[in-house]
Formats: sequence, C-alpha cells, structure tokens
Amino acid sequence: MFGSLLRSTSRVKSQVSNYQGIDFTGLRLLSYLISNGPTRLSELAEKLLVDPAIITRQSHALIDGGFVIRKVNPSDARGSLLEITESGILISKQHHDVRSEFFQNVFDDWSQEEINQFNSYMERFTKALNEKAVAATSQHKIKQER
Repeated sequence: MFGSLLRSTSRVKSQVSNYQGIDFTGLRLLSYLISNGPTRLSELAEKLLVDPAIITRQSHALIDGGFVIRKVNPSDARGSLLEITESGILISKQHHDVRSEFFQNVFDDWSQEEINQFNSYMERFTKALNEKAVAATSQHKIKQER
C-alpha cells in the first residue's frame, strides 16, 4: 500500500510540482516566502525540512530567474534574507492554479463526505508521519554524534 502511494506521489510530484523550470523545492520556497515574507536561508531550510545546501542551490536558481532577491537582513547586517519578487508571486500563483485544477480532477467523482473523511485521515496521517520523522531525525543525529 505505501509503496504504491509513494510511487504515485513521486509521479504526481514530477508531473505537477515542476513548473516553468522551477522544481518542487523551489515552488515550496516561493510559497513559504509569500506566506511569511523575507526569510533567512537557514530558517527556510529548517521550516521546509530541507538540507541547507539544497536551499542555497534553490535560492541561486530563483535569484537567477528573477523570482526572489537577496537583501541585507536589517536585524543582522552580516546575514541576508530572501524576498519574493512580483515574478515569483505570479509564477507561484500560476502553479497553484494548475495544481488545484489537477486535484479537482482527481476528486471529481468523490462526494463531499468522502473528501472530508479523506482529508481528516490525511491530516492525522501527515501529523503522525511528521512527528515520527522529526523523532527519527533527532535519534539519527544523536547516534552520529557518538
């Protein structure tokens, strides 16, 4: 069951989550910046649960594409913040619309009750998965430090 879910998720991720040359992590980064405003790279890595090197690589690609800018952190001039541009907002909205249409089609023949029940189970599953992943990551780090 989980193998099938992971394969389907991977397929959907590659089909729907890469948009206009921006990959899944880049799109998540743009979405985070829209919701939270200018953010430090280290905070982005922590909040998106992504390795800092990946965030650094993504930030360079997004800066080169004109979707974000790097600016001096006013509270710590040694650091920098990523801030989304109008182009970044636009492409993120376009991707959101494409993704929403895709999932509306997936749920076309589901009743509202089925969708609500599925949503409830997915929220519960995702919460448990995230909690266990954080605990496992912490345990892995402790073992590495020994």
